[in-house]
Amino acid sequence: MSIQKLACVLFLSLNFGVPQLQPPLAADILFYESFDYTTGDPLNGLNGGTGFKSAWSGDSQFEISELDFSYQDSQGNVADIRGKTVAGQGGIRTTVRELNVFDGGPSEIWGSIALTGRDGSAAGFANFSIEEKIFIGQGYKDTQGTHWALSDDSGSLADSGVEATGDAFLITKMTCDSDDKLDKIWVWLNPDIESMPDVSSSFTGASGIDVTGTGAICSKISFGLGDESTGISHILFGTSF
Repeated sequence: MSIQKLACVLFLSLNFGVPQLQPPLAADILFYESFDYTTGDPLNGLNGGTGFKSAWSGDSQFEISELDFSYQDSQGNVADIRGKTVAGQGGIRTTVRELNVFDGGPSEIWGSIALTGRDGSAAGFANFSIEEKIFIGQGYKDTQGTHWALSDDSGSLADSGVEATGDAFLITKMTCDSDDKLDKIWVWLNPDIESMPDVSSSFTGASGIDVTGTGAICSKISFGLGDESTGISHILFGTSF
């Protein structure tokens, strides 16, 4: 099953004039979180999704709100994002979740992340992180940012040059070495989603960004959000597009 055909129940092949829904990227799922919990519940301690070793644990202010994200690509394909949204609560707040161990795991990983940024403000903060060493989105670690970017824990590695305004559907490809450490990363911002994107169209460049120096492996993920205009609605990673 290709990464954009997550399951038959998520794929609408005949829609009679309605934009075609594309499931939100992940075949052979490694981990998936749609935040499909009861609206108003605190995120802390919630343990849904798949591929996780532990429940969400972190800032106690995060709570579940109604889904507030949509994405349609330039070809009219609509990402089938379902579930709920976690919105920012002011300041810089983060939460973390451990993954099932990928010992001897895949050499290539594809993922998609749905984030909402804060209007391109330098005070914006809305990102997804692997081990708090690799950051995809607006800002990194405890530092706010203006653009959608790829960063490590000391600064930006690649900047899209696009202000982090409103919803962003980010796709990433990661390769791993023989020790399961992340090797290279590519990131696409709001790409066409009907087929695998070309590496030359990623804002990280055709050859990707070398992240071997970070020592990151896929053992835990986290996200960080700022004020109430920021949010995260979807995290999905698998072994093929």
